[in-house]
Amino acid sequence: MFELLRFKKSKNIVVEFQLGAYYSIKTKDDFDIIRLLDLPGDSYHYQLIATNVPEDQSVESIKNMNPIILHIPMDIANLLGKDIKRLGNDPLTIKDFNGYVVYLEEMGVEDDAIDEHLKQLIRFSKEAPQKMRLYQDKDGVFAEHL
Repeated sequence: MFELLRFKKSKNIVVEFQLGAYYSIKTKDDFDIIRLLDLPGDSYHYQLIATNVPEDQSVESIKNMNPIILHIPMDIANLLGKDIKRLGNDPLTIKDFNGYVVYLEEMGVEDDAIDEHLKQLIRFSKEAPQKMRLYQDKDGVFAEHL
């Protein structure tokens, strides 16, 4: 009973997730732009495209930007409570994974497994976005398809 009284109200967000999609994430006064590479359960992997930009960035202008950081792994709980907006999609290609491949190799993933995984991610990036609710309760962070 004490644990339930101590636990704060659960946080949750609803986002349309799509591999290869660009997202704006509200910071203090402006926005960061990221590109989603992978969403394997309790983490997400992305490229940091731009920081401190105004909200009104078009996907076409973003596509012309080079990523600031090629790969960042992050706990999915870090998305909770953030203002996230899907801006649009550009299906992934093998060159988009340069930083992610280095990460996977450092994690000990075999080359054949990496190749197969990247092929799947490229295929998934061509599919329609999927609306999901991310929420946190006393047992952890969860994702639910809507």
